[in-house]
Amino acid sequence: MRLGRISTRQQLVVITVLGALLRFVGINQSLWHDEWVTLVVVEKSFGQMLSSLARLEASPPVYYALLWVWGHLFGFGVTTSRLLGVLIGIPLAPVMYGIAKGLTKSHQTGMIAAACAAFSPLMVWYSQEVRPYGLLVLLTAITFLAFVHLITEEPTRRWIVIWTIASALALGTHFYAIFTVLPQAVWLLIRYRRRREILAAVNLIALCGLALVPLLTSERSHLAFSYITGTPLSTRLSQIVPQFLLGVSAPSHTVLKFAGYGIVGTGILLLAFRGTRREQRAGGAMALLAAASFALIMLVAAFVTDTVVTRNVLGLWVPLAVAVAIGLGSIRYRLAGTGLTLALSGIGIAIVVAIASTLTLQRADWAGVARLLMSPSQTHPPLQASNPTRGRRLVVVQAWPYFSPLRVYMPHLHDLKLPSAGTAMADVAEIDLVRILKTVPAGTPVCWWGTPCHPSSAPAPDLKRIPGFRVIDERRVQQFFVIRMRPVGRPRDVTVHTLAVALSGLSLAANRYLYEGSW
Repeated sequence: MRLGRISTRQQLVVITVLGALLRFVGINQSLWHDEWVTLVVVEKSFGQMLSSLARLEASPPVYYALLWVWGHLFGFGVTTSRLLGVLIGIPLAPVMYGIAKGLTKSHQTGMIAAACAAFSPLMVWYSQEVRPYGLLVLLTAITFLAFVHLITEEPTRRWIVIWTIASALALGTHFYAIFTVLPQAVWLLIRYRRRREILAAVNLIALCGLALVPLLTSERSHLAFSYITGTPLSTRLSQIVPQFLLGVSAPSHTVLKFAGYGIVGTGILLLAFRGTRREQRAGGAMALLAAASFALIMLVAAFVTDTVVTRNVLGLWVPLAVAVAIGLGSIRYRLAGTGLTLALSGIGIAIVVAIASTLTLQRADWAGVARLLMSPSQTHPPLQASNPTRGRRLVVVQAWPYFSPLRVYMPHLHDLKLPSAGTAMADVAEIDLVRILKTVPAGTPVCWWGTPCHPSSAPAPDLKRIPGFRVIDERRVQQFFVIRMRPVGRPRDVTVHTLAVALSGLSLAANRYLYEGSW
């Protein structure tokens, strides 16, 4: 290597390290509902975890088993749990390099694909989430890496084994992996229909898929997907391309959006009209596999069940990103492609930094609510959970009947099953009403990715209907409005009927109730 030149390996290391560092930007965001459910599942014993997947989750067990082992080694803290996702996301860049390089034999194209993975706001977002989607993308990318070696070289036992294991693990991570694995399997069977090793590999993957059918059937019977189907399919489909490019929570900057579209569109045009024959074949293969996967997804959505949202179809991002990278890496426009890749990477970095510095672009701030509830007011000290003889805390999350991530940050909280309307809850020393506010215009699609975009607000409570209590603090925390009340004098009894009246007619079943102390 001549002085002043950076080797290919060094370039790849630099891109991978920068991508790794980017994944730590904003990693301390609050957990949101789905991440809390994940922790609820994996904090059980291994057997209980597996049995609870069918009731609480909609994914196969591979990621949860991995997180279970990780948590028992290093703990289930928020940052610790997210660190596993970061470590899973880091190898994506070199794997994407291998796919693009294997297809085109071009180091530059491989570097562009690596940069797409390292600096993608979408990949950073899911690398920071305590959910299986980051692992799904990595395993899908490994299947494509092995697939590329199998179709561009003489198939070897090594790459057949890698493809088989990665495909089986991808299926065991997310059911939607079948839509990217199946087109690859069909391609290999057609091309190598007389190779017994390929046939055996496909049969083994099929057996792994069949083994997951009982879990899939059980989850479909236990779980409702109204949060997805409540938004029209056309709206959800229209979200996929922008979110693939700019992430799920990008700031609404028109310049960034159209600059990103322009760069990706340029890459597609370069591939289609100015690429070499090798580049066009390689990009066409990736586009064909992505199209086949998407067609399968739409068939299932039309005739079986519709759960199409961006996070479930993340496997499509891999071949589409490779195709764009091949266009930007066109041998005839290398300098322009390098410049456009730097610009696209800069856009990705800017979006990640904007999310980390803008609370409204982050996941719902349950941690901020917990900090407020545990802090002293101007006139009252914080309630001591360790001393229940002084009274109990009742927390009501209005219009939120689901699991509350507050329990991660306030471990003394427990779910309360409300008694009958006339029953009194004794010795209440603090009532905390957590009200979710309207943050977007009515009719806005539900944000299924965890950011605060609620199209409706919980009604304001009538505090005068809770006799003997007075407000000691009220404050807004992101999309929440928190009201803290303490009794005048000693702790008091509160009836369920009193609470129902105070909540302005909102059905009690529409809320989440938590308590601190012994009840």
